[in-house]
Amino acid sequence: MHKIIYSCLIAHFFIFLSSESIAQTKKITSGKKVSKENKDTPKPDIESEGESETKSSFSDLKEQRLKRIHKKVVKLKRDLLQADKKLKAKKSSRNYKLVNRIKDELKIEQIDFIETLTSYNLDFHQNKVLPKKTFLEELQYLLEPVLNSLKRASQRPRKIEKIKKQLEDVKDKIDILEDTQTSLTNYKDVEIEEKDKKVINLTNSISSSKKIIEVMRSDLLLKKEDLQFQLLKLKNTGSLIEEISKMSRGFLRTKGKNLFLSLLAFFSLLWVFNLGKPKVLKYSAKFLHTIDDDGPHWAIRSIRVLYSFFAIFLSTLFAILLLYILNDWLLVTISVIIFGGVIWSTRNYLPQYVEQFKLLLNVGSVREGERIVYDGIPYLVKGIGIYCKIINPFLYGGELRVHSKTLLEIYSRPIKKKEPWFPTKTGNWVSLNDGTNGEVVMQTPETVILKLIGGEKKFYHSKEFLGMTPINLSENGFTIEIIFGIDYTHQPGITLDIHNLFEKELKRFIDKEIAASKVLDFKFEFAKANSSSLDFRFALKLIGSLAGKKWSLERKFQAKLVDLCNENQYVIPFNQLTVHHVGAQQ
Repeated sequence: MHKIIYSCLIAHFFIFLSSESIAQTKKITSGKKVSKENKDTPKPDIESEGESETKSSFSDLKEQRLKRIHKKVVKLKRDLLQADKKLKAKKSSRNYKLVNRIKDELKIEQIDFIETLTSYNLDFHQNKVLPKKTFLEELQYLLEPVLNSLKRASQRPRKIEKIKKQLEDVKDKIDILEDTQTSLTNYKDVEIEEKDKKVINLTNSISSSKKIIEVMRSDLLLKKEDLQFQLLKLKNTGSLIEEISKMSRGFLRTKGKNLFLSLLAFFSLLWVFNLGKPKVLKYSAKFLHTIDDDGPHWAIRSIRVLYSFFAIFLSTLFAILLLYILNDWLLVTISVIIFGGVIWSTRNYLPQYVEQFKLLLNVGSVREGERIVYDGIPYLVKGIGIYCKIINPFLYGGELRVHSKTLLEIYSRPIKKKEPWFPTKTGNWVSLNDGTNGEVVMQTPETVILKLIGGEKKFYHSKEFLGMTPINLSENGFTIEIIFGIDYTHQPGITLDIHNLFEKELKRFIDKEIAASKVLDFKFEFAKANSSSLDFRFALKLIGSLAGKKWSLERKFQAKLVDLCNENQYVIPFNQLTVHHVGAQQ
């Protein structure tokens, strides 16, 4: 045992001598090199000087550390020899513990010497089983940087509050001592009137008690002044605005700079990924088309979605890694907590994300190139992504960008030929079931504006407008229809003479008022024998460009029918009501 210890001491001694000689030779050679360079070569630039200084400083620190560890090893070996002697002289538990402790320290220092010399980590030599930490301990360790930063941020207000509480406590104690002193003084004044030795002895005790109270009071007054000084000192260090500005400047110098660099790295890398996305998709499509001429579009979509996902994931990971390199553990902790929270929150929405993923791959309930009804209005699905593009070509501003999540409950269907996207277009004349007639001057996904015959404008919500079952008068033309009755006294010639007369005169009037190219159809026919009149039906179909004149033309034809009756002395009947009296007949 002693031989081994002595041999170790000798080996370390030679190592120490060799390290000393190496250091001296380095200094001499470096000095020579410097002198030669000063004579022959120009001065090096600032960067090379900085690099050489860092290298030399590291080597110097390494040599100093080796020397320090070596001295400690030598001392521990001496202590071990003395402890062995004590143990041989007297075997006791105390000496055993001392020897074991020195051996453990010696082993640690020897390993430290080897690690410093070789720059290898030898932690595995310690076969220590670390105690398993609980979840709360791990969470506390993880949140420690955040808590420390919050403590530092609230240090001054907490100190002020603490001193205020101490000051109030001292004031309360001073008040109690003053009340006690007053009570002792009053007690003495009362008892001093009696001439008794016992009372005099009691008085002496009270006076000594008063001195004790006075000493306690003076100490508290000094403490009060000290606390007041500390409070004023903290308050005068700066106002709240100055403190906030100081904290802001400190944040911008350290955390703000690191956060800016991290966000810059995130968006820069994301921008680079977005630049490369079209090329990746182009080469992928080219490769897939070489396999299958039809082109598996679902594969292209899968690559697009996965590429976007990995771009965001890798950009986030790189941003956190940059914070780790900058050694900003506070922001690293916050970023990891936020990132982990986002991932953890997705587990509750996993079914929804699966459906959304199917939608992005164009294999869900809504597909590109098909028709959907969104907010009561039909749209064409132009593009599917995180944000989907839907359009209605008949609406002004009918191109919407909606989140794919809103389309999960909607179903699309294939589009049929000549299927209308909206019942009207701008400039069409319409008639609604609420009695409104007007020209469509604007229609958007939100509002339809009608210009009435008098020039007034009426606004409808687009969904409400569709609920009014609008009749488009301009699309395929419109019909003026009039039911006109003549009295039963003219019954003999109603279907021949009277009918031919009216038809001939009305055709002449139409040719006079309306160009023949604008008339699509004309009919004048006997309709039915009504209860109090013989009715004719007048129907005139015109092209859609005359839709704005429909109501004025109706009035003109009504007037012309009345004029024909007056000219030929035909009676226009009115509705009659016949009342039968049962009692009168009896």
